[in-house]
Amino acid sequence: MRIKSRTLICIVFLNILSLSVFAKTVSFNDIESGASYSEAVMTAAQQGFFKGDENGNFNPENTITRAEFAVLMCRLAGSEKTASKTRTRHFSDLDTSHWANGYVAWTEKNGIINGFDDGTFRPEGEVTQQQAAKMIICVIGKKAEAENLGGYPKGYEEVAKKLGMAEEVTNASLKRYEAAIYISGAVKEEEKSEHKKTEEKNAKNNLSDTLTDKEKADDRDGDSLTLKQEERDTCTACAMAMLLRRAYFLEGKDFSDITEEALKNDENVWLEGVGLYHNITFGKYNIVKRDLEEDIDKQAYFTEQIKKHPEGIIIYDRGMWHALLLTDVTNGTFYVCDPATGFITPIEETRTTEGFGAEEKINGIDSIWIMK
Repeated sequence: MRIKSRTLICIVFLNILSLSVFAKTVSFNDIESGASYSEAVMTAAQQGFFKGDENGNFNPENTITRAEFAVLMCRLAGSEKTASKTRTRHFSDLDTSHWANGYVAWTEKNGIINGFDDGTFRPEGEVTQQQAAKMIICVIGKKAEAENLGGYPKGYEEVAKKLGMAEEVTNASLKRYEAAIYISGAVKEEEKSEHKKTEEKNAKNNLSDTLTDKEKADDRDGDSLTLKQEERDTCTACAMAMLLRRAYFLEGKDFSDITEEALKNDENVWLEGVGLYHNITFGKYNIVKRDLEEDIDKQAYFTEQIKKHPEGIIIYDRGMWHALLLTDVTNGTFYVCDPATGFITPIEETRTTEGFGAEEKINGIDSIWIMK
């Protein structure tokens, strides 16, 4: 997925805010104003998550299929257009001609939705409250918190309650009005957090924050500064491509052709059968590898280095066998893009750091690639 800001949350709320600006009054024949869920339904509908049927009804008691919920998750992430063009043959019961194939593919590729052990997806099966809660929590960037609380389903149930999505989350089939409550509750709680982050960000006026603002400003396909690695064990090559894209971006140059594949086709970067050189030259840019001393204050070191390198720093931990692109340090929080997902998140939320805090992860970094 192409993320233009530090977290998936930012995209979610930019999308929702833009929808809200142009939202029209929505009403349904079968939703009474006094119903306990009427506000949540109307809010979710105004923000573009739900539509009524041909008779103007919302059908609040109807259940939702797994395929339908995949569409909702794409809307929540602001990626419905991109998802509609995606295709997968991953599931034995989801042909590429299926109307929801693209939406399911997008959510599966971004770690939001899973299939079953028998290789099926069961698109027409009813989504449960537990499944729905997990998907929403993954979209809004709370997966690490849920996993630390016990994983599926208990950890996700706890986070859902904390976010005000529901007082109880069970394995019962999810109804449409419940889906509206879940989504509205998660959005409302996270919006408060996002407003606070925005205020803190606006108080800072440095190059890395300017870069993030510019990233969010352009939402065209191919213009993202983030990438997702093409295959397993190529995280460093993907991180290298992202670092170069950011360097080109800061100089106002077109970076759309700088991809992982492009680097692998460059003899100054990639040796077939061996892999990435330790030090590379691409265009006019030289990127060098440095091994770090164990006794240095790595938090202070990276905080200082990122000020000098707004294009980013590739950090590598042999204990994790994974590379990340450090993009920003703000108020003591280290933000990285994980090539495995294409997401920009706080470092402790990356896929390789479950059970590790930010300080532990930073202190484990033993080598870096940096623009010379």
